Amino acid sequence: MPAPGHAAAIGTFIVPIVCCTLLCAGAALFGYFHARSRERGYLAIMLVGLLGACYTAAEALILVTSADGGPAGAPLQYYRIKQIASAFYLFGLPFLLQDYLDLGDAWKRLNLRLALGGLAAAVALSVIAVIIPDHFVSVTAADPLSIAHPVPHVRGLPGAAYHARTALLGAMILYAIAAIAFDMRRNRRLGTPLAVLIGMLVAIATGAVDIVHVYRPITGIALIDANFSRFTVGITTLTVLMMTVSLHDAASRALEATSARLNMEGAIKTIDKSERRFLQLAENISEIFIIHDCANHVVLYVSPSYETVWGASCMSLLSSPDSWLAAVHPDDRTRVMDAFDALPLPDRFELEYCIVAASGVTRWIRDRVSAVRNERGETYRLVRVLDDITERKENEERLIHLAYHDMLTGLPNRKAFFERIDDTLVQAKRLNGQHQKALLFIDMENLKEVNDTLGHDVGDEALVKATARLRSVLRESDYIFRFGGDEFTVILSFITDGLDAGIVADKIIRSLSQAYRIHDSEIFLGLNVGISLYPKDGDAPETLIKNADIALNESKRERNAYKFFEAEMTARAQDRLEIKNRLRHAIDGSQFAMHYQPFVDAAGRIVGMEALIRWDAPGRGLVPPDVFIPIAESTGLIVPIAQWTLHTACAQMRRWTDAGHAGLRVAVNLSPRQFMEDNLADTVTRILRDTGCAPERLELEITEGSMMEHPEAAVEKINELRRLGVTFSIDDFGTGYSSLSYLTRFRINNLKIDKSFILNITRESEYQEITRAIIAMAHNLKIAVIAEGVETAEHASFLRALGCDAMQGYHFSRPVPPEEFARLLEKKTLA
Repeated sequence: MPAPGHAAAIGTFIVPIVCCTLLCAGAALFGYFHARSRERGYLAIMLVGLLGACYTAAEALILVTSADGGPAGAPLQYYRIKQIASAFYLFGLPFLLQDYLDLGDAWKRLNLRLALGGLAAAVALSVIAVIIPDHFVSVTAADPLSIAHPVPHVRGLPGAAYHARTALLGAMILYAIAAIAFDMRRNRRLGTPLAVLIGMLVAIATGAVDIVHVYRPITGIALIDANFSRFTVGITTLTVLMMTVSLHDAASRALEATSARLNMEGAIKTIDKSERRFLQLAENISEIFIIHDCANHVVLYVSPSYETVWGASCMSLLSSPDSWLAAVHPDDRTRVMDAFDALPLPDRFELEYCIVAASGVTRWIRDRVSAVRNERGETYRLVRVLDDITERKENEERLIHLAYHDMLTGLPNRKAFFERIDDTLVQAKRLNGQHQKALLFIDMENLKEVNDTLGHDVGDEALVKATARLRSVLRESDYIFRFGGDEFTVILSFITDGLDAGIVADKIIRSLSQAYRIHDSEIFLGLNVGISLYPKDGDAPETLIKNADIALNESKRERNAYKFFEAEMTARAQDRLEIKNRLRHAIDGSQFAMHYQPFVDAAGRIVGMEALIRWDAPGRGLVPPDVFIPIAESTGLIVPIAQWTLHTACAQMRRWTDAGHAGLRVAVNLSPRQFMEDNLADTVTRILRDTGCAPERLELEITEGSMMEHPEAAVEKINELRRLGVTFSIDDFGTGYSSLSYLTRFRINNLKIDKSFILNITRESEYQEITRAIIAMAHNLKIAVIAEGVETAEHASFLRALGCDAMQGYHFSRPVPPEEFARLLEKKTLA
């Protein structure tokens, strides 16, 4: 071929240079978007299509412009275009694989290196194809030579460049086959990889023909002539067209997959814009990701965490998309199925349900579902994120248990009681009163004293033991609650009549009032029960509660007793409420007064007196002590009242002593609550100092029951007060526990026989014998005896005969104010 002129040479180079520039610019643009955009796959298809178009156009131009004898007549720039296009194909192939195959990190790094190397090789081969002068290539009709179709006798750079291109193309084809095979083994996805594989196989066939053409002198094949060259061109063109069709199909599938991924990312905000990052995230966190194809009823993806939580393999779910539902607990399965079958499905919804894993372990699951819709608004994907919330549910259950149960006894608490009684009465109303219900209010009166004297650990253990006893006497159908510190409530679900409730209350009292042995201490808990019945005493929870509480307060007039609610109790309860309110004002308004009743010895001389409080309430008149004292005890007002009583009596005793009445003593009653106060000794010391009363002139009276509730603490308290110089007496002896063995330990000075014995002493012989025994026993223990309730001369005469040390009662004098008692002191004796 003759050498062209200067202008012709420039024209020969213009087309390849422009083509090379465009391809380089396209490659750079592709690399930029490949790194920044999820749509890089589409750009890859465009680039490969452009390369294929250039390659096909060059082949076509060579055919059109060549002579009949071969392609020797074709302009050289067409061969250069073909070389450049095939060289840049090497650059596009690794990125194409990376876009459409689910490769791991190692493959991605290899792809990146190959892509960069392919880019460098493509540029180098393109430069070689452009800059080689025409006269370096000789082309004959018999043996067409060009950069596109060299033969072995072509020497120098053109032959080396073509051989390099051929070798690289073969290597890249083998690499593509390996990558596709690896991807299919991991993911078992056929669509796009299969299309690319077909194109690669056609390319292999074409490359084989090309290689045979190049090396025909070595192999001895001499079938290649100008016509076979045309055949080769046709095969190559067909290859490019088939690859373009395959890549177009791959592009369509890729664009569809990209659209699905973008919709999925809109539904699940936590998924990164990169599919590979999503997979890394999904496969390394505890949450389970599941993607359902609704149209084909298949599972597209399930993360490995499914195997940990469900105990079943991911493959089992992929092969049977509904198998996850079989593990859902039967109690929740219908609800879960209804949620997924609802039409139309909401954009997002959330479920919490229980599953039974393959191992038999029960787990709680939170299932967050997002529906992905197409342009017609139809749901074609479901994206689910599932959490194992078992630990959270267990914590919630523990918190709920703590919110509704008492930590010490394990019983349901006050909050649970109100909910249960509501439910109980609702059920009772549905049955139209076929079964009666009973509400029991239980109060342990002296639990506070146990805590104050023996410590809260002893009090807590007593509560636990009392709870166990309470459970033992009730049926499983009954409900027990710890209503407050020392209060319990019981709901009796099924009773025939009120008598059943009374029988249960009696069992409770007899069981819980028995002694508790705790830390070498014997403890007795006083117990009272109030009962209200449904529907007799009310059909609303608040009414039954109020009436049971009223009955409980009525029962406190006695020890270890129960009371049914009665209508008249309401009036008494209102009266007690009025008294309680008036008491608060009485303390500040000096409405109290002290009266004194004398102690008389056998000769009729006054040897002392008992200080008795009186309350003259404005607009109400005198309120008996047995009415307001229990109310004061229950409200805590007894403490300031008792201090006022003690201070007033001591001050009066000092005035009588100063008036010349020596040898007298004043007895002041201590309430059980006051007796168990920690600072009682300090209070007595302060009052004696403030009033100037001599300690030996003060006698403190305590009931037998107060001492026997906590005998160990009582001994310690008495000894502490005796060290101050005061004397002690037991009041109402014989009505309580009558534990004579403790009298030697209490070291008391006086014993007061209860008036119930004295009133019958002249009529009943057994009372005479009891009184005689008490006096004899007390004298043997060096304890003086005082008889209360001496109403007649016969009483006084009999007691003198028994050797009673002192007497007190209406036979000698009623309790009188201080001025009148002073006149009694002026008398020598009292009859």
